[in-house]
Amino acid sequence: MSKLVSLWMSAFILLVLSCVSPAAFSTQAENEARADEILLQLLDGLIPLEDDIQQAIIELKTLIHPNDVVRQKRYVRTYCWYQKNTSPELIQQGINYANKQIILYSDPFPSEILTDLYLCRGWFKDMASDTDGAFVDINKGIEYAYKIDNPRLIADGRNIRGRMYSFKGNYTAALEDFITAQQLYESLNTPYWEAYNLSDIARTYSRFGDPASALKYQMKLEQYYIDAGQLFNANDINYQIAISFHKLKRYQQAIERFKKSQQYWLDDGHEINAEWMSIKVASSMIKLGQFEQAKKRLWHAQRYINDTRPNVLGDLHLYLAEVMFHENNLPQALICLAESKQAYAISQNDLGASASLLLTSEVLSGLNRWQEAYQTQADYVELHHQMDEKILDERNAEMQARFDTDNIKTENELLIEAAAIKDAQFIIMQRNESMQIIIILLSCIILVFVSIFAYKQILRKRTFKRLALTDELTNLANRRDTYEHGDDFLKQAVEENEPFSVISFDADHFKRVNDSLGHETGDKVLVKLADLAASMVRETDLVGRVGGEEFLVLLPNTTKATAILIAQRLITIVDHYDWSIIAPDLRQTVSAGVASFTNEQSLAPLLLKADEALYLAKSAGRNCVKSV
Repeated sequence: MSKLVSLWMSAFILLVLSCVSPAAFSTQAENEARADEILLQLLDGLIPLEDDIQQAIIELKTLIHPNDVVRQKRYVRTYCWYQKNTSPELIQQGINYANKQIILYSDPFPSEILTDLYLCRGWFKDMASDTDGAFVDINKGIEYAYKIDNPRLIADGRNIRGRMYSFKGNYTAALEDFITAQQLYESLNTPYWEAYNLSDIARTYSRFGDPASALKYQMKLEQYYIDAGQLFNANDINYQIAISFHKLKRYQQAIERFKKSQQYWLDDGHEINAEWMSIKVASSMIKLGQFEQAKKRLWHAQRYINDTRPNVLGDLHLYLAEVMFHENNLPQALICLAESKQAYAISQNDLGASASLLLTSEVLSGLNRWQEAYQTQADYVELHHQMDEKILDERNAEMQARFDTDNIKTENELLIEAAAIKDAQFIIMQRNESMQIIIILLSCIILVFVSIFAYKQILRKRTFKRLALTDELTNLANRRDTYEHGDDFLKQAVEENEPFSVISFDADHFKRVNDSLGHETGDKVLVKLADLAASMVRETDLVGRVGGEEFLVLLPNTTKATAILIAQRLITIVDHYDWSIIAPDLRQTVSAGVASFTNEQSLAPLLLKADEALYLAKSAGRNCVKSV
């Protein structure tokens, strides 16, 4: 009986297959090939125009068979990222779509589609100003990407998180994410995303306060996007170039660039973005003293900008307040500043809030509301302290804001004492109007003497410390200070049974640089090497210059394996740095030797091991790391 059933089933299958024409199989194969082509183009950023992207998404849906599970998952991931996001409603739709798909694809865990959906939802949440929720999703997506060992998703996640860190002012964390993403994109050979991530690096340098360096990268990126026909991205870089010109006080060039972006958005039908650019034009006009023209632009923009874009709204009211302050319309300026502070609070824009507080203090002073002005100034200082604390990071000492906390505490105590004196003086002024001028003068004199005394103390302390412990050229620890710290780290390693490693590195063929390009260029190379090395270490580590082109990195509580990774990263960053900034056709590399504490009782044997490792690196052809 079973044989008879088998024969009937075989005959049935043959009958079905005979009814399906070869053309049907051919069509299915063509659809799959076309679907794979579209998916790859979208993944590599090869469809730059929004209308073309939406058309590709529509075509993709018609090509993928419902039973094609693999391509259906790729479609879900792609569709999540390429939904429209030009309004709060559309952004919320994107979040809702990701929510639904995360539930559907929660098993197995983790998976590529689940990881990508978390990253996508975090991206939409960030656009919806849900910063905390965005960080939760992005961090979770990055964690899953590492678990499934997917370099592309790791790169995407760290790029998005780097953008969020950069916007919040945590530039050290942002650059660490961007550098990791850049290395991964380069290894994956994705030119579009390499350029995309590089633009984020340039933007972060600009926000950090190095617009000149940022401008160099921005100009190259703009030309890349123009040549590639990617006008949307070219416009984005044009906006960044405008910001760099503004920071460099080249305001007329900034205005021309902002206007160019404004026209782009007008041509594209995005009036809100166009008005945002108009607001930025006004900011540069204010710097040029063109207050009336700036005011017209700002009043016009008020009709389009609302609380759905709190950061832009904050800028709008801040610039209006600057105009009102110039016109001596101080009450109206205060109203605008209150609006700006509220908007910046929603978008968590500490930089904007800081500028708003500073201008508020000046307006209150103009109204003779001294106590409120002083309190606002104190709030401004406190906010800056908080911002400085946020950017402290273990990995990039170059980007750290280093403060002498004892001196700051002393200065704050002096300011509090001065405030108390001023309050008492106000009470006296209320009781005896005839003494007001004398008391104000006395207050000013006291504040001046206190400030001068505190300032001189700080300068004296910093001068002595610099002369005794700092290398004059590179501002790194000098040989004496480096070895003293090395002795302390070694004692700590012995007493607490902790690892301790050192990296000895120097510039390859440095004599050629001095001989061919001059000692001034050689000094610039040494300074840049010092900066790059300092950016690699934690706050607890130390980089010192111990010879002409010789440097030593002290890494307490660090194993040899970790020290080798850090040294290799230093080799890579130095090798990839654009040395033509210093001199045309200049290329500089370094060699490094790594050694770790075993049973040494003094620093000298450990340094000797590091020198032996450095010799091995030189013998191996330079531009590499060796250890002993």
